[in-house]
Amino acid sequence: MNKYLIAKEFENFLNGYLEKLKEALGMFEAEVEKAPRGSLKIVCKKSCTQFYYRKSPEDKEGKYIPKKERGLVKKLAGKKYAEKSLVWLRKQVQLVEKILADNCEKELLQVYEILPIAARVYVEPVLISPDLLAQKWLSVEYERLPFDRTDTQFFTSRDEQMRSKSEIMIAEALYNAGVPYRYEFPLDKPEYAANAMGKLAVYAQNGYVLGRNFIYTMESSAMPLNSKLVKLLIETHLV
Repeated sequence: MNKYLIAKEFENFLNGYLEKLKEALGMFEAEVEKAPRGSLKIVCKKSCTQFYYRKSPEDKEGKYIPKKERGLVKKLAGKKYAEKSLVWLRKQVQLVEKILADNCEKELLQVYEILPIAARVYVEPVLISPDLLAQKWLSVEYERLPFDRTDTQFFTSRDEQMRSKSEIMIAEALYNAGVPYRYEFPLDKPEYAANAMGKLAVYAQNGYVLGRNFIYTMESSAMPLNSKLVKLLIETHLV
Protein backbone atom coordinates (compact mmCIF):
# COMPACT_ATOMS: atom_id res chain seq x y z
CA MET A 1 0.00 0.00 0.00
CA ASN A 2 2.82 2.40 0.75
CA LYS A 3 4.01 2.60 -2.86
CA TYR A 4 0.89 4.56 -3.87
CA LEU A 5 0.17 8.23 -3.30
CA ILE A 6 -3.48 8.53 -2.32
CA ALA A 7 -5.39 11.51 -3.71
CA LYS A 8 -5.94 13.09 -0.28
CA GLU A 9 -2.23 12.72 0.51
CA PHE A 10 -1.44 14.56 -2.74
CA GLU A 11 -3.73 17.42 -1.71
CA ASN A 12 -2.18 17.49 1.77
CA PHE A 13 1.30 17.55 0.22
CA LEU A 14 0.38 20.54 -1.96
CA ASN A 15 -1.18 22.39 0.98
CA GLY A 16 1.94 21.73 3.04
CA TYR A 17 4.16 22.95 0.19
CA LEU A 18 1.99 26.05 -0.20
CA GLU A 19 2.31 26.79 3.51
CA LYS A 20 6.13 26.56 3.29
CA LEU A 21 6.15 28.84 0.24
CA LYS A 22 4.08 31.44 2.07
CA GLU A 23 6.35 31.23 5.11
CA ALA A 24 9.37 31.90 2.90
CA LEU A 25 7.43 34.67 1.15
CA GLY A 26 6.77 36.43 4.44
CA MET A 27 10.40 36.01 5.52
CA PHE A 28 11.81 37.56 2.35
CA GLU A 29 9.21 40.36 2.32
CA ALA A 30 10.26 41.27 5.87
CA GLU A 31 13.92 41.24 4.84
CA VAL A 32 13.26 43.60 1.92
CA GLU A 33 11.17 45.86 4.16
CA LYS A 34 13.92 46.30 6.76
CA ALA A 35 16.76 46.62 4.21
CA PRO A 36 18.22 50.04 3.24
CA ARG A 37 16.60 51.77 0.30
CA GLY A 38 18.46 51.70 -2.97
CA SER A 39 20.65 49.04 -4.54
CA LEU A 40 24.16 47.70 -4.79
CA LYS A 41 26.46 48.41 -7.72
CA ILE A 42 29.45 46.11 -8.21
CA VAL A 43 32.51 47.03 -10.24
CA CYS A 44 35.00 44.22 -10.90
CA LYS A 45 38.56 45.31 -11.67
CA LYS A 46 41.69 43.26 -12.26
CA SER A 47 43.11 43.96 -8.85
CA CYS A 48 39.94 44.26 -6.77
CA THR A 49 36.15 44.39 -6.57
CA GLN A 50 34.50 47.65 -5.60
CA PHE A 51 31.04 48.21 -4.19
CA TYR A 52 28.87 51.30 -4.61
CA TYR A 53 25.63 52.32 -2.92
CA ARG A 54 22.96 53.60 -5.32
CA LYS A 55 20.27 55.35 -3.28
CA SER A 56 17.89 55.65 -6.25
CA PRO A 57 17.59 54.40 -9.88
CA GLU A 58 18.66 57.86 -11.04
CA ASP A 59 21.91 57.53 -9.14
CA LYS A 60 23.91 55.72 -11.82
CA GLU A 61 27.35 55.97 -10.24
CA GLY A 62 26.54 55.53 -6.58
CA LYS A 63 28.64 56.18 -3.53
CA TYR A 64 31.74 54.05 -2.94
CA ILE A 65 31.44 51.73 0.05
CA PRO A 66 34.74 51.37 1.94
CA LYS A 67 35.80 48.09 3.57
CA LYS A 68 34.86 49.31 7.03
CA GLU A 69 31.23 49.63 5.84
CA ARG A 70 30.94 46.17 4.29
CA GLY A 71 27.95 45.50 6.55
CA LEU A 72 26.00 47.72 4.13
CA VAL A 73 27.17 45.53 1.25
CA LYS A 74 25.79 42.47 3.04
CA LYS A 75 22.42 44.13 3.61
CA LEU A 76 22.10 45.32 0.02
CA ALA A 77 23.23 41.98 -1.41
CA GLY A 78 20.76 40.16 0.85
CA LYS A 79 18.03 42.53 -0.30
CA LYS A 80 18.79 41.73 -3.94
CA TYR A 81 18.66 38.00 -3.24
CA ALA A 82 15.37 38.41 -1.36
CA GLU A 83 13.83 40.41 -4.23
CA LYS A 84 14.83 37.77 -6.76
CA SER A 85 13.51 35.01 -4.50
CA LEU A 86 10.20 36.81 -4.08
CA VAL A 87 9.62 36.78 -7.84
CA TRP A 88 10.07 33.00 -7.94
CA LEU A 89 8.07 32.37 -4.75
CA ARG A 90 5.08 34.41 -5.95
CA LYS A 91 4.99 32.42 -9.19
CA GLN A 92 5.12 29.16 -7.23
CA VAL A 93 2.32 30.26 -4.89
CA GLN A 94 0.11 31.15 -7.85
CA LEU A 95 0.87 27.83 -9.54
CA VAL A 96 0.11 25.68 -6.48
CA GLU A 97 -3.05 27.67 -5.67
CA LYS A 98 -4.23 27.13 -9.24
CA ILE A 99 -3.58 23.37 -9.02
CA LEU A 100 -5.56 23.18 -5.77
CA ALA A 101 -8.38 25.33 -7.15
CA ASP A 102 -8.63 23.31 -10.38
CA ASN A 103 -8.55 20.00 -8.50
CA CYS A 104 -6.01 18.74 -11.02
CA GLU A 105 -5.44 15.46 -9.18
CA LYS A 106 -8.79 14.29 -10.56
CA GLU A 107 -7.38 14.40 -14.08
CA LEU A 108 -4.36 12.39 -13.00
CA LEU A 109 -6.62 9.86 -11.29
CA GLN A 110 -8.70 9.50 -14.44
CA VAL A 111 -5.60 8.69 -16.52
CA TYR A 112 -5.37 5.42 -14.60
CA GLU A 113 -9.08 4.79 -14.03
CA ILE A 114 -10.00 4.92 -17.76
CA LEU A 115 -7.50 2.16 -18.53
CA PRO A 116 -9.02 -1.25 -19.23
CA ILE A 117 -9.17 -3.32 -16.05
CA ALA A 118 -6.92 -5.96 -17.62
CA ALA A 119 -4.25 -3.29 -18.26
CA ARG A 120 -4.39 -1.83 -14.74
CA VAL A 121 -2.89 -5.02 -13.36
CA TYR A 122 0.39 -4.18 -15.09
CA VAL A 123 0.45 -0.46 -14.23
CA GLU A 124 1.71 1.19 -11.04
CA PRO A 125 -0.14 4.54 -10.88
CA VAL A 126 1.54 7.60 -9.42
CA LEU A 127 -1.75 8.66 -7.85
CA ILE A 128 -4.61 6.41 -6.80
CA SER A 129 -8.04 7.02 -5.30
CA PRO A 130 -8.87 5.55 -1.88
CA ASP A 131 -11.55 3.32 -3.44
CA LEU A 132 -9.20 1.84 -6.02
CA LEU A 133 -6.48 1.42 -3.42
CA ALA A 134 -8.94 -0.51 -1.25
CA GLN A 135 -9.93 -2.68 -4.22
CA LYS A 136 -6.30 -3.50 -4.96
CA TRP A 137 -5.63 -4.33 -1.33
CA LEU A 138 -8.75 -6.48 -0.99
CA SER A 139 -7.82 -8.41 -4.13
CA VAL A 140 -4.44 -9.52 -2.73
CA GLU A 141 -4.53 -13.22 -1.91
CA TYR A 142 -2.93 -14.41 1.31
CA GLU A 143 -2.89 -17.50 3.48
CA ARG A 144 -4.60 -17.14 6.83
CA LEU A 145 -3.47 -18.94 9.93
CA PRO A 146 -5.49 -22.12 10.41
CA PHE A 147 -8.05 -22.57 13.19
CA ASP A 148 -7.67 -25.43 15.63
CA ARG A 149 -10.67 -27.68 16.19
CA THR A 150 -10.50 -26.87 19.89
CA ASP A 151 -10.69 -23.11 19.30
CA THR A 152 -13.83 -21.35 20.46
CA GLN A 153 -15.80 -20.40 17.36
CA PHE A 154 -16.58 -16.73 16.81
CA PHE A 155 -18.25 -15.50 13.61
CA THR A 156 -19.13 -12.07 12.23
CA SER A 157 -22.55 -11.31 10.75
CA ARG A 158 -20.94 -12.12 7.37
CA ASP A 159 -19.91 -15.58 8.59
CA GLU A 160 -16.20 -14.73 8.91
CA GLN A 161 -14.51 -16.81 11.57
CA MET A 162 -12.27 -14.98 14.02
CA ARG A 163 -10.42 -15.84 17.22
CA SER A 164 -12.03 -13.58 19.81
CA LYS A 165 -15.06 -11.47 20.64
CA SER A 166 -12.87 -8.35 20.49
CA GLU A 167 -11.92 -9.11 16.89
CA ILE A 168 -15.59 -9.62 16.04
CA MET A 169 -16.35 -6.24 17.64
CA ILE A 170 -13.64 -4.51 15.59
CA ALA A 171 -14.65 -6.23 12.34
CA GLU A 172 -18.32 -5.30 12.77
CA ALA A 173 -17.44 -1.68 13.62
CA LEU A 174 -15.19 -1.39 10.55
CA TYR A 175 -17.86 -2.94 8.32
CA ASN A 176 -20.59 -0.66 9.63
CA ALA A 177 -18.35 2.38 9.06
CA GLY A 178 -17.65 1.30 5.47
CA VAL A 179 -13.94 0.73 6.13
CA PRO A 180 -12.37 -2.23 4.26
CA TYR A 181 -10.34 -4.67 6.34
CA ARG A 182 -8.42 -7.95 6.06
CA TYR A 183 -8.36 -10.38 8.93
CA GLU A 184 -4.86 -11.53 9.94
CA PHE A 185 -3.36 -9.90 6.86
CA PRO A 186 0.40 -10.64 6.97
CA LEU A 187 3.15 -8.02 7.21
CA ASP A 188 5.56 -7.46 4.33
CA LYS A 189 8.20 -9.39 6.27
CA PRO A 190 6.51 -12.38 7.92
CA GLU A 191 9.75 -13.58 9.49
CA TYR A 192 9.67 -10.54 11.77
CA ALA A 193 5.98 -10.81 12.48
CA ALA A 194 6.23 -14.47 13.53
CA ASN A 195 8.26 -13.60 16.62
CA ALA A 196 7.28 -10.01 17.35
CA MET A 197 3.67 -9.31 16.46
CA GLY A 198 3.28 -7.16 19.54
CA LYS A 199 6.17 -4.80 18.87
CA LEU A 200 5.25 -1.46 17.32
CA ALA A 201 8.79 -1.03 15.96
CA VAL A 202 8.37 -4.14 13.82
CA TYR A 203 5.16 -2.80 12.33
CA ALA A 204 6.77 0.59 11.66
CA GLN A 205 9.73 -1.05 9.91
CA ASN A 206 7.25 -2.75 7.62
CA GLY A 207 5.48 0.51 6.75
CA TYR A 208 2.68 0.44 9.33
CA VAL A 209 3.10 3.57 11.46
CA LEU A 210 0.98 4.11 14.55
CA GLY A 211 -1.42 7.03 14.09
CA ARG A 212 -0.83 7.27 10.34
CA ASN A 213 -1.92 4.01 8.74
CA PHE A 214 -2.04 1.71 11.74
CA ILE A 215 -4.33 1.55 14.78
CA TYR A 216 -3.21 -0.35 17.87
CA THR A 217 -5.60 -1.61 20.56
CA MET A 218 -4.86 -3.38 23.84
CA GLU A 219 -6.95 -5.21 26.38
CA SER A 220 -6.68 -7.36 29.47
CA SER A 221 -9.02 -9.46 31.55
CA ALA A 222 -9.43 -6.49 33.88
CA MET A 223 -9.87 -3.94 31.07
CA PRO A 224 -11.47 -5.57 28.04
CA LEU A 225 -11.83 -3.74 24.73
CA ASN A 226 -15.12 -1.85 24.43
CA SER A 227 -17.17 -0.87 21.39
CA LYS A 228 -17.11 2.86 22.21
CA LEU A 229 -13.31 2.95 22.00
CA VAL A 230 -13.31 0.99 18.76
CA LYS A 231 -15.86 3.36 17.24
CA LEU A 232 -13.88 6.40 18.41
CA LEU A 233 -10.64 5.10 16.85
CA ILE A 234 -12.36 4.37 13.55
CA GLU A 235 -14.07 7.78 13.38
CA THR A 236 -10.84 9.56 14.33
CA HIS A 237 -8.43 7.82 11.97
CA LEU A 238 -10.39 6.10 9.21
CA VAL A 239 -13.66 7.88 8.42
